[in-house]
Amino acid sequence: MADEQLPQSKKPVSPELIKIMAAVILFCGVVGYFYWSFLWRPYSIRLGEAEEKIEKINMDMAKALGTAKRLEGLKAEIEALQAREAAAEKQLPKSKDIPGLIKALVRDARNSRIFISEIVPRNTTARTYYTETYYDIRGEGSYRDVGLFLAAVASSTRIFNVKDLSLSPATGGLVNFNFTLVAFAYKG
Repeated sequence: MADEQLPQSKKPVSPELIKIMAAVILFCGVVGYFYWSFLWRPYSIRLGEAEEKIEKINMDMAKALGTAKRLEGLKAEIEALQAREAAAEKQLPKSKDIPGLIKALVRDARNSRIFISEIVPRNTTARTYYTETYYDIRGEGSYRDVGLFLAAVASSTRIFNVKDLSLSPATGGLVNFNFTLVAFAYKG
């Protein structure tokens, strides 16, 4: 049995082979350490920072989109409020607007077939939120047409009040009328 040989796999490993294997393992460890320290770790840190930045940008974009949607709604609300303000200003203007007042009265008188002979401005009274300006109005027309004129004044866009109406007979089935018109203006 002396001639028996050991199987190939059970041969003793030479010290030089052990040194080479240790050198290869050490080399692989050093290369792995440098790969990890100088390549993989900085790359993974930069990758993590980039992912955080992307997430922050996505959150900022979502917030901006929400703000933009809210802005669109606010713009629509502002337009609606401006339209309401314009309508309210027609009813209660910010100034006396005497020329506009006279034009409106003459137009309503012409449509009602009456004649206004005199428009006399009187005093202005200041209230908390508005002013009242008084005008004496005199004219002539049929009883029915004077009623149509007063109805037109009452239903006009601007807010008016008629006070102290007096009617007296005139010639030809007509009546003379006299009243005080109160025009309101917003104190803004």
